[in-house]
Amino acid sequence: MKRLLVTFAIPFFLFYLLSVQEGFSQKKSKADKKEKYLIAEGYFTEGMKLYVLNNYADALSNFQKAYEINPENAGINYMMGKLALQQDKYAQAISYAQKALKQDSKNKYYYLLLCEIYEKKQDYPEALKVIKKLVAEVPDTEDYLFDLAALYLYTNNVEEAIKIYDKIESHFGKNPEVSKQKQLIFLQGNKLKEAIAEGESLIKAYPEESEYKIRQAEILYSNNKAKEGLAILETLVKEEPDNGYAWIALAEYYKNQGDYDKSFKAVAKAFQNPEVQIGSKITALEDLKKLQSDKISSEQLISLCEDLKKVHPTDAAAYAASGDVYFIAGNKEKALLNYTQSKNLNPNNFNLWNRILMLDSDLNRRDSLIKHSEQALEIFPNQALLWLYNGGAHLMKSNYSRAIEALEEGKKLSSSNNDLKLQFLMQLGDAYNGAKEFKKSDDAYEEVLKFDSKNAHVLNNYSYFLSLRKDKLDHAKTLCERLIKEYPSEPTFLDTFGWVLYTLKDYPNAKIYLEKAALNSANGTIYEHYGDVLYQLGDKEKALEFWQKAKIAGETSEFIDKKIRDKKIYE
Repeated sequence: MKRLLVTFAIPFFLFYLLSVQEGFSQKKSKADKKEKYLIAEGYFTEGMKLYVLNNYADALSNFQKAYEINPENAGINYMMGKLALQQDKYAQAISYAQKALKQDSKNKYYYLLLCEIYEKKQDYPEALKVIKKLVAEVPDTEDYLFDLAALYLYTNNVEEAIKIYDKIESHFGKNPEVSKQKQLIFLQGNKLKEAIAEGESLIKAYPEESEYKIRQAEILYSNNKAKEGLAILETLVKEEPDNGYAWIALAEYYKNQGDYDKSFKAVAKAFQNPEVQIGSKITALEDLKKLQSDKISSEQLISLCEDLKKVHPTDAAAYAASGDVYFIAGNKEKALLNYTQSKNLNPNNFNLWNRILMLDSDLNRRDSLIKHSEQALEIFPNQALLWLYNGGAHLMKSNYSRAIEALEEGKKLSSSNNDLKLQFLMQLGDAYNGAKEFKKSDDAYEEVLKFDSKNAHVLNNYSYFLSLRKDKLDHAKTLCERLIKEYPSEPTFLDTFGWVLYTLKDYPNAKIYLEKAALNSANGTIYEHYGDVLYQLGDKEKALEFWQKAKIAGETSEFIDKKIRDKKIYE
């Protein structure tokens, strides 16, 4: 009933400044212009001025004074009713509105106020009675037949609603919205024959409007009359080959029938049509993306995206949608390129920035990650996730001071999100270690472990860094034991535990873990560690073999060449 509330919200101001004065004049003539009615009129006029200025409290005070003098005046009762309604005093509001109507049963605004009160208290049967009486007794109120029909629907009297809609069309002529509403009522009441007939009458009344033909086809298809629906659509695209919306509807029909080749060809027609809104195209694209690869190929989806960008070259949504398709197809580089183009057209899309940064990170594009995260932070400085990307990128480039600065800023912003806060603490542990601020590094790691005692990143890095520093080695061993319990076959974690044991000079046990790691990895650091423990256990020939393998694999210590040349260990 929103339309009803809007239709009478404005006109009463000028109307009542005139009509009430006329009412007062009549009262004055009948009461020999007694002074009290002049006073009441003054209070009312002052109240209206204050009401227009939204000074409702003082307006009410003036209206009450006028009411005390002249409680039967329709205009005064009307305004008292409006202010009572504002305060949700429904009983008072109803009483005032009814008194106003009693004094003037031909004033539509009094009916509308009473109806509004009943609607607000959700008493739709009473609201219906009021509107029904309004259109019956007040001339030129046919517009409110729409509200009467809506109230019949609110009260589940669909038969009467249909009668009112018929009356509306009899008075105003064929109305598309009324026809759609009648079709909906018929369909909900399982009256398919009537719904189809209503659609046919709408098409007959508006033969140039293809929208109604498409709607009719969809109704037919949804109610097991696919053949009839298809006939409408195929006829429509023959008559209007450039009707993109008809092609979309036809594509949906073919898809539901399992004819994916025809469906693709039909939707491609729509994508090549600049008259079809991009939102409709993207909705169709999203539906196609849900199909399995044997129904539609990545190449076909990409083809649609290229058409989308060609027809809508300045719309950021075209490039964002293309980025999604390329990402699904596994082409991260093309996905990143399209997301970046979309960002250039509309930089205010946070989710888009998030996708760009994620791909920068996945593709190990550290400089781009720094650049893009800084650009995003200019627009979204309070988004903690952006600080995490920025700090992480600086950390990967060993810019420890800048990493710490970004990560500390992001940690402040993530205080209400514990999972995100832990991500910052993990990275801060690494950054502070790189900056040789070991106390802060250890504190960050320990804070993570308070909340997540099995955090693999922290258990691995914390223990490994302790072993490199030869500090708190027993604690490092405890951390590694916890780590290996959770991940008994991960080479990186096995290497860390082995190296902690090596640092503790427990070479036999260190060999067990380092050997298992070396046999399941091709990492140069792991090979070098295994060679070191072999050397310590006297197997120098095999140690040299793994140092040489480490040299080839890369990621070794600065001593690897000397170890190989001199065939002995350096630390």
